[in-house]
Amino acid sequence: MPAAICRAALSLTAHVSQVKVWLGDDRAHYYVLSRFLVSRSLTVTKIPHMKAVKIALELKKYCVDNDLLDIAQASSLPTGCR
Repeated sequence: MPAAICRAALSLTAHVSQVKVWLGDDRAHYYVLSRFLVSRSLTVTKIPHMKAVKIALELKKYCVDNDLLDIAQASSLPTGCR
């Protein structure tokens, strides 16, 4: 498969997959990780808009690629995350 098609398929997978972030120890409630909200939060901290969008996309791709579709809010990502 050509590299461009593989990248497009990977982006589509990251786009349609939902990453659920569970709240509390009993995991009774969750929210869906939103690239939009992540990038908006980053721009509030003075990160340029385009960089914030790229960071949010990379975070979502990392979660999808590593099968992290159900994570606890209290947990942190492994140190290998860029």
